[in-house]
Amino acid sequence: MKLRKFASASVVLALSVLGLTLALQIDDNLEPGARQWIADVEQRIGSVEEPYLLLLGMGVAADEEPRSVALAHFEKYEALIADADTLAEGIVLDAGELHALAHPEGAMFCPDDGALCPALLEAETDTLTAVLHEHSALLQRYRELLQHPVVITPTTPHLIEPYPPISYTMSGQRLHHMSTLLEIRQGAADTALRRLLDEHYQLRSQLAHADSIVFKLVMVAMLERNLELLAHIQATQPEISLARLPRLTREERSLELPMARELTMVAYLYRGMDRHPQFFSTTDESLAQPAPAWLVRALFKPNMSINNSYYRYRAVADLSISPLTDGDKSGGAIAPGLNRSWWSTARNAAGSILSDIAQPEFGPQIERIHELDRKIRSLNAAGAPSTTVIR
Repeated sequence: MKLRKFASASVVLALSVLGLTLALQIDDNLEPGARQWIADVEQRIGSVEEPYLLLLGMGVAADEEPRSVALAHFEKYEALIADADTLAEGIVLDAGELHALAHPEGAMFCPDDGALCPALLEAETDTLTAVLHEHSALLQRYRELLQHPVVITPTTPHLIEPYPPISYTMSGQRLHHMSTLLEIRQGAADTALRRLLDEHYQLRSQLAHADSIVFKLVMVAMLERNLELLAHIQATQPEISLARLPRLTREERSLELPMARELTMVAYLYRGMDRHPQFFSTTDESLAQPAPAWLVRALFKPNMSINNSYYRYRAVADLSISPLTDGDKSGGAIAPGLNRSWWSTARNAAGSILSDIAQPEFGPQIERIHELDRKIRSLNAAGAPSTTVIR
């Protein structure tokens, strides 16, 4: 009798364990918002256009065609991403050809994002002319980039994706501003200011359409430089006053496009980890002991993990477009934490931990965008009536 009861209990226990294991194999559906974000990013993948090639090829050697070299580099990257075996070996794409152009150096190219370089303002006219001639190729490429209001990132999101050589773009802007100061010295202040305002609005357009967090922040830094020079000129050329610059728009402040790209990169990563035999491998010895697929799925579910990340990224995007205040500070830009039920955490134990670890803090980035808006307001407030208004 006791043996029969023990056998029955064992069967019930076995069936319960089996049922629980099977239940733990079921993943959730993707949230509609997450699915839409990923679809929007995937629509851009492979759509290589001239502005991106100009940005990626900014540092190509002067005797090379930057678009051709950049396109070849893009194609090599996409081929690498498509080759799972090569990717697993940890091979990193060589980007030497993207950094072959002589890089402007010296005190006139100080690295501070928004500060005007004293050496640039104090440089002799002959010095400015010589530097502009020496780096004419970079200046020309930067001005070509300014002709495009939208730059779309066509690469497949990945941890090793190539970022454009931003230092060249920033130096190209310094050269552009150097040329502007030279024009003012030569008596063409109106022309110089219009050139700066054209740059301002083109950068604003690129800011609004920026689809990566890196490019978004680069545009913010470049706009800070632009405003610094506009303020300097307005202070030193009292006969000229700028028309009021518009405050940042919702699209210019928004981090939705960059967050969508971040989510897509995370989604690709999580999908690749689903039922992966080396999910728990941390050493060479553990690589030889693959984990069973059912165990990995019981602890890690890609869609649930992607949804967790989506809720966080969505909160960051919503926070980035929150109404701006005219105070000195923009009320702590911190996205709210994610509340998960105990059952959700239990069903996706490893995924819940990964989601918490992998989520960076975007509060400082949001605050910097808000600070840019305050700088625009300050420049507007500093303007005074004069004989000439530049629009």
